[in-house]
Amino acid sequence: MQSNKSYRDFGCYAILMSIGLILFYSCDDINVVNYKRSYNQSSNIDPSDTGVYKIDSVQNILLMDFTGHNCINCPSAHKIADALKDTYSNLIVLAVHSGKNADPRAMPDKYDFMTAVGTQYDLDLGINGIHPNGTINNTVFSTGLIVDKDNWGGRVQEINKLIPAVSMQLLTTFDTVSKKIKADVYMNFMKECPATTNLVILIKEDSIVKYQLTVDSSGQNSFKDPNYIHNNVLRGSFNGAWGDPVKDSVIKAGTRIGKSYTYTITSDKDWKPKDLTIIAILLNNTVTDGPPKINHQIYQVAKKKLF
Repeated sequence: MQSNKSYRDFGCYAILMSIGLILFYSCDDINVVNYKRSYNQSSNIDPSDTGVYKIDSVQNILLMDFTGHNCINCPSAHKIADALKDTYSNLIVLAVHSGKNADPRAMPDKYDFMTAVGTQYDLDLGINGIHPNGTINNTVFSTGLIVDKDNWGGRVQEINKLIPAVSMQLLTTFDTVSKKIKADVYMNFMKECPATTNLVILIKEDSIVKYQLTVDSSGQNSFKDPNYIHNNVLRGSFNGAWGDPVKDSVIKAGTRIGKSYTYTITSDKDWKPKDLTIIAILLNNTVTDGPPKINHQIYQVAKKKLF
């Protein structure tokens, strides 16, 4: 028991109560939403190899930073996200370019950062192209799902106190000739989770030098910086916005499940493999008005650089 806080664990329900905040990790099977699979081949992995099914008590955190290269306030949000990454080693940042601020026609080079999955996240999570904004593990806080950049730090701190329902390890390989990425995900369920538990595999890229609307050192004058370094950029998905079911029934505590996915980088992509990171997200593919309110609540997340 910590001062001014109480924590109770009911199976896959994780409830953390503090001033102005109630977090729910729900296991209810309500209003399942299904999404189309894309660029995906998957298979199961034999769970007999216990060495890769590690038990880890760390709750990893995904900050979805909804952004755009024509958003003048977004560079300040990028700095906040970078500072949080320096503080929390278990924080993963994903920059989702979406909405009118990401319109490629706004910049001289007409570069397009937008993705189909990013647009889906913007729509389903209610961002509606308003930047900068974010979600923290898709948690519906007492103030709502969408978190303003100035409140990211406090919300990350709250999520960081949670005990995870699942331990997850991600391993990747990359064939430099075929450009095929293989992602193996090993999940060790420490709590019971619902049949609506899905696994999503995403790709992000760092060090992309392109235009960004920003301000000069005086903070008074705006300009389009052609040498801005874009990091954590969502590039695509192995299996759609909300992924595939992990199991067709309730997942009992103590269960080990392994999944393998592949993705081939096609010749029309200008991605640099050395700057790519694969992200695995385990979430509840459920949307409900509650109680408790749920909007694709994330149970666990893992990342792995290709190189």
